[in-house]
Amino acid sequence: MRMRRHLIPDVVSDQILIKLHTFDDARDAVVLMDCHQVSSVLVVNAKGRLRGIFTLGDVARRLGGDHLDQTKTRLSQVMTKQPKCVAATESLEFALRLMQDGRFGHLPITDDGATAGQILGIVSRRDLFPEEGMLASSQIFSRTLIY
Repeated sequence: MRMRRHLIPDVVSDQILIKLHTFDDARDAVVLMDCHQVSSVLVVNAKGRLRGIFTLGDVARRLGGDHLDQTKTRLSQVMTKQPKCVAATESLEFALRLMQDGRFGHLPITDDGATAGQILGIVSRRDLFPEEGMLASSQIFSRTLIY
């Protein structure tokens, strides 16, 4: 009999979460993602509640080219608002299906599977398919990170 694997602790454990506030600028998020070699940051309000997520995809779509000044653009302007979430007890298959159906690559993990819940972690396609994520990350960073 095959045991069902759960997101926490089977995929996500001892994870350091990168959180920024809605009023922080996009440049801070890009620099933190590069420094920590992650492809997303969680965006929270003053009470620490999840309000959005900012990913490398958001960098490419919303900050690419000369459209916006990263130092003057607040995360609240460019983040994905109210992202889908998943409960820690859900299966890997459920999380992957949710990402595929929603056409996104990151899922915040909360205690209740909703944005109002306590943030426990984040799972990405990169966690499930590491070789796919590294290629995409390096391509986006090489085009958008300007020092």
